Parts: sequence; structure tokens; C-alpha cells
Amino acid sequence: ETGEVKWKPAAGVIQGQARVLTGRFLNANGANVTVPPGCQSGPACVTLAFNSEGGTLFEQITTRLVNYPLAIFLDDELVSAPRVKGPISGGNGVIEGLALDEAKTLKVQLNAGALPVPLHTVQTSEVDATLGETTLVRSVQAGMIGIFAVMVFMVLYYRLPGVIASLALTTYISTLMMIFKLGPIIGPITITLAGIAGFVLSVGMAVDANILVFERMKEELRHGRALPQAIEHGFDRAWSSIRDSNVSTLITCGILWWFGDQFGATLVKGFALTLGLGVLISMFSAIIVTRTLLRLLVGTPLARNMALFAPDLAVRRVATGTPFIFDFVRRRGLYFLLSAALLVPGVISLIVPPALKAGIEFSSGATMTIAFDNANISDNALHDAFTALGHSEARVQKTSSGAFIVRLGELKGPTGPPVGAAPPSERDTLEQGLEQRLGPFRVTNFNQVSEIVSRQIARNAGIAVGVAAIAILLYISWSFRHLAKPYRYGIAAVVAALHDAVFILGAFSIFGKLFGTEINSMFITGVLTVIGFSVHDTIVVFDRIRENVSANPGVAFDEVVNTSLTETVARSINTSTTVVLTILALLLLGGGSIDVLLLTLLLGIVAGTYSSIFIASQILVAWEDGDFARIWRRFAPRRLQPAPEPTA
Repeated sequence: ETGEVKWKPAAGVIQGQARVLTGRFLNANGANVTVPPGCQSGPACVTLAFNSEGGTLFEQITTRLVNYPLAIFLDDELVSAPRVKGPISGGNGVIEGLALDEAKTLKVQLNAGALPVPLHTVQTSEVDATLGETTLVRSVQAGMIGIFAVMVFMVLYYRLPGVIASLALTTYISTLMMIFKLGPIIGPITITLAGIAGFVLSVGMAVDANILVFERMKEELRHGRALPQAIEHGFDRAWSSIRDSNVSTLITCGILWWFGDQFGATLVKGFALTLGLGVLISMFSAIIVTRTLLRLLVGTPLARNMALFAPDLAVRRVATGTPFIFDFVRRRGLYFLLSAALLVPGVISLIVPPALKAGIEFSSGATMTIAFDNANISDNALHDAFTALGHSEARVQKTSSGAFIVRLGELKGPTGPPVGAAPPSERDTLEQGLEQRLGPFRVTNFNQVSEIVSRQIARNAGIAVGVAAIAILLYISWSFRHLAKPYRYGIAAVVAALHDAVFILGAFSIFGKLFGTEINSMFITGVLTVIGFSVHDTIVVFDRIRENVSANPGVAFDEVVNTSLTETVARSINTSTTVVLTILALLLLGGGSIDVLLLTLLLGIVAGTYSSIFIASQILVAWEDGDFARIWRRFAPRRLQPAPEPTA
């Protein structure tokens, strides 16, 4: 005969008052694990140490419950129900016959129960092992294709220096892989899908240092310097750009790590860690490895063939006439209007609610990816099944592979305290009902976030973006402190980066309304990375402006900016091309759960390249020429002051 078991609170009497034995009567860290010989029965035991009142209650309760179970609950869920062998006095007890892992878990639960706060499951993430492995392999393959495409581009554009950059890139990849291999020894460095994205993205950014050096070398060669001097001057003149741009990226990585650490987002932390390591190692590969290989070329027959360095250097290196300078500055009004035209639709979409289609990390709830054995099941049939099971709010989307992505409200855990195995949770009941109605299936991905965590993530996302902007503003202002009004450079860089962020927000607002695209923590990661990349790109232009201003003190600022942009535009386009190649490879061939991150990066890289050339530098010129002051006076004219009365 079976029946329902009802548990009663274990209580005793202290000074004439009934008291229930709870975790607050345990001493701080009063639960500990012991193993033989300290534990006489079983692989492991858990010892309990109560305070004086708890010891009295424990003795009374165990005296009553000899040969009966004494259950332990944590937030109304059964944790353990050991049988009482005899009265226990002295305030110390032992739970015997536990497996070591079970004992360790019980220790944590008991000590957590002693805390004066309830514990709830606030975030859950599960990935089917087969899906995870498949996605990982595809992403690695996509990453290798992207890296190979970058190498081919470098060789085709830069010839022999491109070959050297590819060799240095191989050293960079090998070093980073060695660090991942040593991860279990030196620290918590593991491969995640977002980590692969960070690694592949860092490859494109690693090539940027080589591009900066090679463009500087070509300038030195065009001015008639011999190859040995051109190499040394090229590295020396490129160093400030490499340093400042990479520091801005490292600032972003640090803020990303903090953002991910606030709610245990391993994908965000993996991306930040891998990108940060990549930036540091790329500086080594570009400054040390590439420089060493170029020096080894000096004195070889290859060094005498200028066609191997660039086609335009194969001709006689004599400066004739004035070099071509494109007039970027004169058209700055057009660039500002074009930016407004690109931003306005997105801003309008952001004003119309909902501004962005929030994923579960920002709105709470659960998402699950389901693959049925029966390939003929439709999304309507699945939605009807969810409705019948009490989840009419479920949104069902069928993927190209035949699986279903389902978004629904937050699912509850076990509802009562049973004896023995835990009762089915709401998710268990839901999955059983689906199988009865539609046949066997497999859940390949499950994520759930509580309302508490979703509010924390939204708040931390805003803090992260604000801190990133302020940190970058302060660093650039400090780095350009030797110029007049250095704060202008910091403000212009941050405004350009925010221009890119608003463009991405508007684009995803439109995508959400048209295609149902949701934002999640990977989206915030992408936005922060784009801000870092935009500033990375802008700093290179600003560094050239700084150099030309110092070298030409009597030249008009407009001309200096035009010259600087003309000298750096090839570098900006080439760097963006290498990064876009790697992102496209991942987006088209890999991706999976980081598609939102990759799409954000793709839009942001394009916008960042545009803003570094056509927005940030133009803000400096408009500020210097008084454009903003004239606009302000037009909309807010000064009040006319009455003339003073003549004195007698």
C-alpha cells in the first residue's frame, strides 16, 4: 500500500517554548566532510556541529526519531533523509554512508542552509553534448578558413611582407594554442564557442599591427630610405598607434570580463579572455617575430627586389610633384547628413515599443531547442501541444535543420518535499506531455533565467557601456595630453563609438520587429567589442594627426587632417577587411549560439571603419573651425544688451 508522506517540522522545547530546528542553529561552516579513518561507515561522512541551543534541540529530536528518518530541506526541497540510529547529544552528529561527491554536495547545502537568505535557481544553461561538439568542430573549421583567407589577403596585398606576416601569425596561433593547452595547469582557460570567436577576431586584429608597420615601411621606402632603415623607422613610428589602440581594446576586454563575471556568463568571459590574450600575444608576434624576420631579409637577394614589397616601389623611387591628398574635410557636412540618414530609421524604431526584442536574459523565461525523431511535425502542431500543456505563451520557430526553438515563461522546480527521489519539475512534466503527444524527441539546448537575474544583467549592461566610454575617454585624453585641448580627441573618439553603438541598436530594433531577432548577453558583448574596435581604429587616425601636427606646426588643421586620413585610409580598410573575413567565415560556416554576437560584430566593424574616417576626425575639424559654435548661435542667439546710457 502506498500513500502520501507528509513531513512535519522537527521541533523541540527550549525554556518552555517550542523551537523548530533550522540551519541557523548550525555553527558557521558547521558541516564538514570526513573520510576513513575519520569516517567509520561508507566512503565519506558529513559531520554536523550545532550551537548550544541547536545541540539541545538536536538531542530531543533524535531521541524521539530513533530508527526513523530525519529529513533535511533546503528552500522546501528535500536534500537528504538519513535514518537516526540513536539519541545524539553534545551538539555533534554524523551522517554516514555517503559517496564522496554526495557528501561534498550535502556539506555545501547544509552550510548554505545556515545562511539567513533563501536560495533559488536563477539561471540554468544546458547544451546537448552532441550538439556542442558538432558546433565546436564547425566553428573551428570556420575559424581556420577565416584565418587562411586573412593570410591570402595579406600575401596578395603586401607581397613578401605579407608572407612574413603569415609566418608571424602562425607563431601567434601556436602560442595562443599552447596557452589553452596549459589552461588546466596555469589557470581557468578553457575553449568555448565564444572563445573561438574571440580567438578568430583577435587574429584579424593581430594582423592590424603588421599592417600598421608595413604601411609605415612603404612610406619610408617611398621617401628614399634603404630597406634596413625603413624597417626600423617603420616599427618605431607605428609603435604608438599599436600601443594606444591595443590598450583601448584591453580596457574593453577587462570590462567585458567584469560584465560576464557578474552573472556567471562563461560565454562572455571566454570571449573577453581569449580576445585579451590575443591582443597581448599579437603585440609580441608583430613587434618581435615580424621585426626579426624582416631583419633577416636584409642582405638577401629578396631585399633588392622592390616588387616583392609593393608594385609601386618597383619603379624609380624619386618624389615628383605633390602627393595626392583627398579632400575629406570639405565634405564633412555630407558625411554628417549621411550618418543622420542611417541612424534616423533605427532611432524611430527604438522609439516605437518594444525598442528591442529582449531574449530571456533581459526578460526572464526559458528557451529550449527540440529535435523530434518524427521529421513531419509542424510548428503549429508543437505550439498546440504546448497550449494543451498550459503554455499558450510559447513561441515556436522551426530552424533550417528541422529542430524547433521554443520560447516560454519561466519553468518552476519541484513543487513539494517528497521521500526519496525528487518529484518531477514543471519542465519534466512538460517534456513527458510532449513525448506522449508528439513522440520521442531530444532537447539539445536549454536556457532559463529568472526575473532577478534579467534585471541584474540589464543594469550591469548599462554600467558596462558607460564605464567603457568613460575609461576610453580618459585614456585617450591622457595619451594625447601633449597636444592642445587633448580632451577633444577623447570626446570625438567616444562620440564616434557611440555613433556605431546607436547604429547597431537601431539595426537590431528593426531586425527584431521584422524578423524576431532577440538580443542577449552576446549582443551586449558585441556592442562593447565594437566600441573597443571603433576606438582602436580611430586612435590610429588620431595618432597620425598627432604626428603631423607636431611635424608641421604652421600648417592649417584642415590640411593636417586631410593628409593624415589619406595616409591611413588604406590601413583602415585593410584591417577591417581582415576582421570581416574572419567574422564572415564564422557566421556562414560556424556560429550557432553566437550568431547574434557575430552579426553585431559584422555591422559594428563596418560602422567603425566609416566613423573613424568620416565622423571622429571630422568632429575634430568642425570643433577647431567653430562649426558647433556657429550652429549653437544660430539656434540660441545671444540676447542683445542695451547700450549704456551716456554719463553727464
